[in-house]
Amino acid sequence: MNRSAEFLQRAGDILIEELLLVSSNGVYIDIRSSFREINIFESIYSPVLNGDIFIADNVNLVKNLQMTGNEYIVIKLKTPSFDSSSTIHKTFRIFSISSRKIIDQITQGYVLSFISNEGFKDTLNPLFSSYEGKISEIVQDIYENEIAMSRNLIIKDGNLVDSESTSLLILDETRNSAKFVSPGWSPIGCINWLASKSLPAKGKACNYFFWETNKRFIFGPLEKIFETITNDATLMVGYYSYFPPNTRETYDVTEKLFHIENIRMPILLDNLRNSSSGYYSNRLINLDLFKKDYEYVDYFHSDNFKDYYHTAGSSEILAVPTFPQPLLTNPRNNFKINFSHKTLFTETKENINELMSQIYGNRLSNFLELRNFCMEITVPGRTNIESGDMIYINIPDPSPVDSSDISKSREDPYTSGRFLITKIHHKINNLPKHDMIIEVMKDSFTNVYTDVY
Repeated sequence: MNRSAEFLQRAGDILIEELLLVSSNGVYIDIRSSFREINIFESIYSPVLNGDIFIADNVNLVKNLQMTGNEYIVIKLKTPSFDSSSTIHKTFRIFSISSRKIIDQITQGYVLSFISNEGFKDTLNPLFSSYEGKISEIVQDIYENEIAMSRNLIIKDGNLVDSESTSLLILDETRNSAKFVSPGWSPIGCINWLASKSLPAKGKACNYFFWETNKRFIFGPLEKIFETITNDATLMVGYYSYFPPNTRETYDVTEKLFHIENIRMPILLDNLRNSSSGYYSNRLINLDLFKKDYEYVDYFHSDNFKDYYHTAGSSEILAVPTFPQPLLTNPRNNFKINFSHKTLFTETKENINELMSQIYGNRLSNFLELRNFCMEITVPGRTNIESGDMIYINIPDPSPVDSSDISKSREDPYTSGRFLITKIHHKINNLPKHDMIIEVMKDSFTNVYTDVY
């Protein structure tokens, strides 16, 4: 079967349009016939993409290209039948050569580990600059001036030239401002620090993240994603179904693209961990250095849950907590001391120094909620899906079937529903075949699942 065809013939088909190994002096070679496996990792918890590629080398590239772990790799992937906007096209910086071994007399194998060019640049760029203004504007400034660089090396007239930079999407502007001097933090370190201090301009959850998908960089609160899907469910990128082995077979390639091949459920609620981590409740001890005074700010997530958008929607319409109610919890189990000085930067409106009592507990609980109900699914690969997208997962109800069940839905309301994609492991072999190992989470049930009350 011709796997290079432009039409999807099998779920998991992939077109490897470019796979170039580029030396530090600009010499490049096509390695599509030499690679055995490519792994690309993206995650909302990781600010940049990273991965590795296993090479079976029978022309001694290490010697001929004088490889030292300072090269580039250009990867261009596309799912057949999908439009060009779905293409994954990215140049990475190779930073290590490992697991080298002799396969036979003329063939050696080794692994090249790589990272986004922006990530490599970030490690070499400590900042000692001052910044002032609305947080989302500072993030935009740091990204454009300290992080952004050419997304790709592209071939033009036989030469490698730079392309445009990767775009930054800001999901929601921040309400608050900051005035600070970076003490040698990297640009990404500064942005991550700012994310932990951000209040949304419109929403209420302080779950701001900064991450790179296979298409772009994103800064913003996850609540904005939940709100968008609540208002328009058609923006979800897939409806996936799981069928127990030998219970359903189809020859429809498009249908198979949305079949879950394997499923793991490692985390489906841990009340002991949640009570001690600060997820259910937490305390901020706010020390005012000017007034020589302090205050306790206790946050209870069960009291604030209804104020946020969730994976299942808003609490007024659909969303029900995944945690039990009423909760037995104590905010003193998890506390943090915050030092504030309200007479500093008085000219900076909505300064973070004065607003941590609104941010800390909110952010901590919403952050920990991402790890409360997680699953890992293996599905056929697609190049039009990114970390931060949302999907619907349908898992059959494992309850015994009797005649009274005929008219009822056989969907398990506990493990089915809307999920946020938090991680994607793109795994491409030399058949070529593309699989995705995806971590997903949900922070709420729909109100049809009444047993949680």
